[in-house]
Amino acid sequence: RKPVPAKPKPPAPTTLDYNEPEAAEPAPATSAPPM
Repeated sequence: RKPVPAKPKPPAPTTLDYNEPEAAEPAPATSAPPM
């Protein structure tokens, strides 16, 4: 069995969620504009 390097957490979705955690949650867009 070989470990799959693409199976672990990808940097794309992880970075997006980490960069804008408020975007995923229902936050007031009027107070914080989408970056």
